[in-house]
Parts: sequence; structure tokens; C-alpha cells
Amino acid sequence: MRESLLAVIPKIRILPEQQNLAALIAAYKKEKLGGINPNRKDDYVNDLFGFMMDASRIAQGWEIKGREFNAKLQELTKRHMVGPVTFPTINTELISRQAAEPHMRSRRFARKLIEIGAEKHLSRATLNLLEAHEHVSGMIRDCSVSPEDISRYQDNHHEAAFWARDSAMGKLDTHSDRSTKLAASRLFFSESCAAPVTPLCSFQDTPHTFRNGIYHLLADEEPGTRNEEFHWRLWDE
Repeated sequence: MRESLLAVIPKIRILPEQQNLAALIAAYKKEKLGGINPNRKDDYVNDLFGFMMDASRIAQGWEIKGREFNAKLQELTKRHMVGPVTFPTINTELISRQAAEPHMRSRRFARKLIEIGAEKHLSRATLNLLEAHEHVSGMIRDCSVSPEDISRYQDNHHEAAFWARDSAMGKLDTHSDRSTKLAASRLFFSESCAAPVTPLCSFQDTPHTFRNGIYHLLADEEPGTRNEEFHWRLWDE
């Protein structure tokens, strides 16, 4: 312990005239956060403190690498900046080729569409899924959003879809035949994909293709990933 203290002493600077923490934070917000929405500057600072004081980080020696810190600043700036953010573009040509690969029909999301007789929408659904996956990967890589943002977006849509499906099932006659259930399931699918889109974070123009791709990513999850599996069918097995 003594050797450690002696090693630390030369690195200590005492600044008796320094401002207190509240004043330092106020100065930081004024000088560094000019492009941040005034109503969200406190959220920005709180998120930054949360990043720096994360318990797992402290337990591992409280090391913050420069690239990690810069990435976090980029993420927070895009999340809390003034005005809306334009949804990013991606290379759809490559995705179109991937969507045409035969193995896509065996994926869980595809089987769930085939199950309700919605094969004619399979190509569009495949494109939506691959585009959403590419968007998510790119936005996390570029620090436009965090993995937590994506997780919340997926969780919210899974919860909303669960209750929408529960409502649709409740409207069916208990004695409905299979043909009626299939038709109702296809209608449920179409209405879900046509519904207004909830924006992702601060993006001003989150497209239907992205939101619908999120639905198909949820449908593609392995059983047991969530308490309730995502389905388009309006019946229980």
C-alpha cells in the first residue's frame, strides 16, 4: 500500500481555487454542449456519468480507453442533439442478392409467413429483415445508437405485437375453421406492417421497411429467447 501511495503522490495536483462540481458541470454544458437540445443537456451529462461510473468498469480497474470515450460522446451527441436526425442509407444492391438466396426460405421468420399462407410477401419480408439487420449493425458501429437503444426498440415492438395479436385472436369466433383463421392471420400481418411507425431514437424518418424488418427479426428469434415467441398466426398450437 505504501509503495502504491508513493507512486500516486507525484500525480496529484491540488487546485484550491477550483470551482465545485456543480459549477464545473454548468461550465461544461455551456462550453461543450452547444449543439445539444437544452432540455436534454442534463440527460446527456447523466448518461456520460453513468458510462464513466459503470459498476462493471470500476470492478475491472476503472480503465476507459480513448476510443471508447469518443464513441460514447458520438452516441450521446447524436441521441441528444438539437433537431431530428436523418435515417441512414445502406447499400440495397448487395442485400437484394442476399435476399434471393434459397436458404432464406428455411429461416424461422419465413416459415411463419408460409404457415399463414403469406408466401407472396416472403421476398419483401426477406428484404426488410436483411435491411433492418444492416441498419442496426451500421448504426451501432457508427455510434448512432447503442445496443441498448435497439434492444428497447425491439422489446417495445414485441410487447405491442403481443397485445395486438391477443386482441386479434379474441375477435375470432372460437369455432372458426382453419380457412377463417388463416385469412384473419394474413390480415393481422398486413395491418401490422401498414401501421404507423414508432421512430427509433431521434431519427425523423424511421421507414416502414426498418420497423417491419424488426418484426421479422423478432419472428426469426430462436424459441425460448423470450417468454412469448413472436407469431403471425392467430391460433395456439
